[in-house]
Amino acid sequence: MRGFKIQKIRGYTLIETLIACILLFVIFYIIFTFSSAYKTNYNILESRASARQAVRQVLNEISSDILNCSYVFADRVVTAQGVTYTLPAINQSSANLLIAIPETPNRGSITYTIIGYYLVKNTANTLIPNTFNLMRYEAKGITPPQADTPSTIQFTSITNGTNRLIARNLTNSFSFIVNDNGKSITVTPCATWKEIANQPPVELKFTSTFNIRNE
Repeated sequence: MRGFKIQKIRGYTLIETLIACILLFVIFYIIFTFSSAYKTNYNILESRASARQAVRQVLNEISSDILNCSYVFADRVVTAQGVTYTLPAINQSSANLLIAIPETPNRGSITYTIIGYYLVKNTANTLIPNTFNLMRYEAKGITPPQADTPSTIQFTSITNGTNRLIARNLTNSFSFIVNDNGKSITVTPCATWKEIANQPPVELKFTSTFNIRNE
């Protein structure tokens, strides 16, 4: 009678099991590390794009106003509808700007649009608490007491102005500098951004100079 050969089934030893577990741990650790690095880099790129968008938005808005204005209010403190503007002297910097844009071409009867820029604390941003929002003030149809002389405008009599949010998450490095005896303005917007709490904030700063229009 033929017999049957019994084959022994060899199992894994404890050492082999430990080695397999270690290899699996190393593989998962490498995957997690690369995944975390990718997510961090993605968040940084997103933050940089958001900061760049904020800076671009600021420059586009301000450049249009500066290029159309004919007068820059400088070296004085002005309060317009509850907002106080500390306006820079020539070649000095400030976070405030106040300009006059002529609405009519005829001298002797020019009315102006008054444009103001100022910062307010951004209390809604919990990720970056020390940031500011840039606001734009606009009052149309303003006639100076002395014809064609916007420096004589009485801001206490202006009641028709409106305020609009231009950009969020700006730093206190944001500044205006009036140059060339009021013939040009240098704007330095600085934005900061981050997507998650444990990510370092990304800062982006540009400096541009714009000439005001000729009379």
